[in-house]
Amino acid sequence: KYGPTPTVLFDSYEQDFLHIIDGVRQKLEGEGRNGVGEQRKAALRKVEIELDEADDISIQSAYTTRLKSARADLNKYKRLSDDPYGERSDRNDFLLELRRWDDGSRRIQDSTSLALQTETEQIENSRNTVRSSGTLTKMIRQMYKQRVILGGIIAFFVVLILVILYFKLFRR
Repeated sequence: KYGPTPTVLFDSYEQDFLHIIDGVRQKLEGEGRNGVGEQRKAALRKVEIELDEADDISIQSAYTTRLKSARADLNKYKRLSDDPYGERSDRNDFLLELRRWDDGSRRIQDSTSLALQTETEQIENSRNTVRSSGTLTKMIRQMYKQRVILGGIIAFFVVLILVILYFKLFRR
C-alpha cells in the first residue's frame, strides 16, 4: 500500500553502500595496486564509478531526515484529529493560564498574610518596648524618691547624733 518502510529502505541503502565500499577496497588493494597498464586503469575507472554510486547512496540520508520530519508531522496531525481539544488547544491553553493565574493569586495572598503577621508581631514588640520604657522610667523615678528619702533619713540621724553629742559633751 505505502511501499517499504523507512527502516527497510535505510537498511537496504546501508547494505548497498557497504557492498560498494567493499568492492572499492578490493579493487584498490588488488587490481588497482598490482595491475599493469590498461588493467590498472580499468580497475581505477570502476573504482571511480563505484565511489560516485556510493556518494549517491550517502545522499539518501538527507531524504531520510526529511522523511522522518514528514512522519512526525503526520503523527501530530493524526493526534489532533483524534483529539480536537489536544494538548495545544485554545481551551487547554486557557485552562493552563487560569491555573497559573490562580497560583499567582494564591502566592500573593500568602505573601500578604505573612506580611500582615510580621507587621502585627512588630507592633506587639513595639508596644512591649514602650511598656518596658514606661516601666523603666517609673523605676528610675522611684529610685530617685528612695534616694531623697534615704538622704533625709541619714541627715536626720546625723543631726540627731550631733544633738546627742552636744548634750552629752557640752551640757553636763
